[in-house]
Amino acid sequence: MATALVIKETVLQQWEKRAKRARKKLARLENRIEHERYELEIARRLLPKAIDEDSRDAWRIHVEVLESVVMYTEGCIAEELAELALCDAMLAEIRADLGAEGV
Repeated sequence: MATALVIKETVLQQWEKRAKRARKKLARLENRIEHERYELEIARRLLPKAIDEDSRDAWRIHVEVLESVVMYTEGCIAEELAELALCDAMLAEIRADLGAEGV
C-alpha cells in the first residue's frame, strides 16, 4: 500500500506532465495563429485588388474561411490557457501540501 507522501508525489508528477503538455500545445498554437493571421492579412489585402466580381467572390470566400480558421485557433488557445491555469493551481496546492510535510 502506498503512503500518502508517495501518492502526493505521484500526483504531482502527473500534473507536471499535464502542464508540460499544455505548454507545448500552447506554443504550437501560438506559432500557428501567427501564420494564420499573416495569411489572413495578405488575403484581405488582395481582396480589393481583384479585377472582377468572380475573383472578388473567390477572395471574399477565402478571407471568410481564414477568419474562421483564426477564430477556431483562438478558441483552442483559450482552452489551452484554461488547462494551464488548472494545472498551475493544482500544482501550487500539491506543492503546498508537500511543503507542509517538509518535502
